[in-house]
Amino acid sequence: MNIENIQLAPHMMLVRLDVNQGETRSGILVAEPAAMPRYRAEVIKVGPAVALVKPGDQIILKRYAGEPVLFDGEAKATYFIARDEDFEVTVNFT
Repeated sequence: MNIENIQLAPHMMLVRLDVNQGETRSGILVAEPAAMPRYRAEVIKVGPAVALVKPGDQIILKRYAGEPVLFDGEAKATYFIARDEDFEVTVNFT
């Protein structure tokens, strides 16, 4: 499966998780508090009815939102298909 071939339903979006959010710049793993079950992600594609985010936006996604998707050559799912209501905020992480 290839990202370009995906056609999303109206209220769905394809996001890529920030897989390094639990590490410091030097590679030390940091335990995530149980009280903060959320994921940082980048919006890759959106369905036609998604109005609040666009590709390239950085969002906070609810932890149990969406379904993992594996693309050709990936060993671990870093992409998820989620509903547009499954994100909490858009943010600038820079």
